[in-house]
Amino acid sequence: MSEIPWLGFIVALLGGGAMGALIKVFYDYRQGRLQAIGQRLKIFPLFHHQNSPDSLAVVVSVTHEGSTTEYRNLFVADLAVTNRGNKDYDDFEFGVSLHDGQCVHVAWEDPDLHHNLSLVEPVSPSTPKAGVKFRVKPFNRTDTYSLRLYLTSGRKGQEPEIPTLTSPYPIRFIDDSGRRTRRSLLQYAWLLVPLIVPSLIYVTYKFSYYLAGRNSNPAPVAMSNASTHSSENAIRFSSRTPFPEQLDRILPGMKMSQARLAFPRGRMTTSGYIVEIDSGGPFSQIAFSDIEGGEDPVIELVILVFRDDDSKRFVRVAAMEKFFNFPHRTELLGVRLIWPEINGFCLTLDEAYKVTRTSNCNLKDGTD
Repeated sequence: MSEIPWLGFIVALLGGGAMGALIKVFYDYRQGRLQAIGQRLKIFPLFHHQNSPDSLAVVVSVTHEGSTTEYRNLFVADLAVTNRGNKDYDDFEFGVSLHDGQCVHVAWEDPDLHHNLSLVEPVSPSTPKAGVKFRVKPFNRTDTYSLRLYLTSGRKGQEPEIPTLTSPYPIRFIDDSGRRTRRSLLQYAWLLVPLIVPSLIYVTYKFSYYLAGRNSNPAPVAMSNASTHSSENAIRFSSRTPFPEQLDRILPGMKMSQARLAFPRGRMTTSGYIVEIDSGGPFSQIAFSDIEGGEDPVIELVILVFRDDDSKRFVRVAAMEKFFNFPHRTELLGVRLIWPEINGFCLTLDEAYKVTRTSNCNLKDGTD
């Protein structure tokens, strides 16, 4: 059974359009989700009198436009809203809804000359409101507006219920209480995706050859079988790399007559001069192919035919270990491995072991 280049599929997936599509989906999800607006709200009484005797009562008198109003249950609510989303707003509106009290006064300071907060409708002791609307311009990412609301409570001696923040925009309010002002690094983790993906592709590309050969090796069912297969398919490389030992007498660039002299028991075919190998090893045939033809043409391609699938797997592993540091690439989802430059020769490893000169690296002829 021929090996399945699983890692080749993985490289194609990571390096192809599928990964780009996933990144686009993730980006669109982040852009289209409800934007988060952080809120920090703290309510406390205007006068702290927990330890005061019951006979001591605090009354606040406020005069506004000639009218005086007394408050016996006045509270202060400090509110801060922060744009935690990834969108900027030129104009943003939000409201504070009270459940059991009213707001009688609001105080704030604009963050700077270019940021402005205002009331949509006025609020005063003479015109208290249970719902207060605010408008901020602008409300960019990380912008924060802080304000103070003076509230009355409908529950005697108790704080008013926590107000609810609302907005006409498609946003969600999140609790910022206890959160550090500096953004969490996790919010920026998605920015690492463009860096992680190329690195993963590179690592997978470099190790796919070696691991593909290792993983495609079937586990031996017995020690004797493993020893036999290893002995039959063992390959040793000549000093004339990338040629196997004892099969390096005829190289691309030599004459066909030299091949026929070195291997006199071969036969001529339309594809070249083919010799059967009966001495064992991972190869069953060696073929010498030319391009131009003629009486004594120049050999351009040497092809070694694998004896069987086990032989092919053993040779792939050995070649990947031997030539790992030479520049190489993969084609056909890992089925074909190509080393374009090894000592002036080009090695192609697919259904056969093919060696040609580097100048003819694209030559991939077969045999009969």
